[in-house]
Amino acid sequence: MKRYEDLRDGGRALAAALTSYANRNDVLVLGIVRGGVPAAIEVATRLELPLDLLHLTRLLAPRGPESAICAGYVAGTRIVDEALEAHRGDAGFEAYLAEAFARLDAREQTVRGAHAPRDLANKTILLIDNGIRSGSTMRSSIRLTRRLGPSSIIAAVPVGSAETREEIESLADEVVCLGWPETFGNAGMWYSKFNVPSDEEFRSAVAKPPLFDPDTKAVPPSAPHSETTAAPPPHSTPEPRSRARYTAPPRRTPR
Repeated sequence: MKRYEDLRDGGRALAAALTSYANRNDVLVLGIVRGGVPAAIEVATRLELPLDLLHLTRLLAPRGPESAICAGYVAGTRIVDEALEAHRGDAGFEAYLAEAFARLDAREQTVRGAHAPRDLANKTILLIDNGIRSGSTMRSSIRLTRRLGPSSIIAAVPVGSAETREEIESLADEVVCLGWPETFGNAGMWYSKFNVPSDEEFRSAVAKPPLFDPDTKAVPPSAPHSETTAAPPPHSTPEPRSRARYTAPPRRTPR
């Protein structure tokens, strides 16, 4: 399998495989921050589709790194995993949750500004990342996005580990991957230049069209984002996206 020049080159190749979705008003490109954003920008631009973002942060890892429980913003909607409900109301956990979201809140506000969270109900979502290694990030992204009621989710990446193929295909409605090498290593091995955008490059890139289309309604910048509770993960979930730590109190036995 060929190596891509950089993340945008991977996005251009991916766009060529997704032309059947071009110029459709029921399709949205959703880029997984950060590494998936350059590819998502290329897909959205070349297919003339609106673009939005999915931010993830790891909150807890009750059974080790591969069982991480995440929260995030999906197209502007804050989503907290349902598995955390037992800890809601605990002062220590609420402080930890606020700290974890503070990092995402700042980036989300920088990108979204006064634009309202996007309605994904009945939309076809092209969920874009730069690659799939263990599958944990894509698994969590699919699960959180599913909570917003899209008609279908197409997981699309330039390259993925063959070991994860069967599982990802079982979770997404469709998977578009340009190559499934048996020996994968990590995603960066499949790019000559694997430069994830810096904060400044990230802000500059996503501030331009097609991140928000003309039909996206604005809300006051001070308006809070809505919050949705995500269903419990069927599999282990994403790779670390945050260094925050929290030691949970003993879990209460439900009555």
